[in-house]
Amino acid sequence: MGMNYRGSIVAGVLSAALLMASGAAQAHHNDWAAPLVGGALGGYALGTLVADSKPRTEKVYETPAPVYYEPAPAYVPPSTASIEARLRQLDALAAGGYITPQEYQTRRTQILNGA
Repeated sequence: MGMNYRGSIVAGVLSAALLMASGAAQAHHNDWAAPLVGGALGGYALGTLVADSKPRTEKVYETPAPVYYEPAPAYVPPSTASIEARLRQLDALAAGGYITPQEYQTRRTQILNGA
């Protein structure tokens, strides 16, 4: 039934366009309207027929590809050797007079607390 209905619409649009183009209905000030309306309706009807005759093969959506992340590196606490090396360097700075005793105590506390 859908094809007969569309066929009758197309036939009606085409006959109206031919009637208007033949000059039976003439207007003095809107000679441009008949071809415009007839072309628009005919184009819509033919476009609908062509669109409905083709099977739809397009995908509505695609599944996105999975995104893989690398795991964060495991926390490695500073080794006691590196803490001892930092304390020796701090002692050398204090012995050389490069830092004040107050700075020495602050940095030593920071090193021992893991900062």
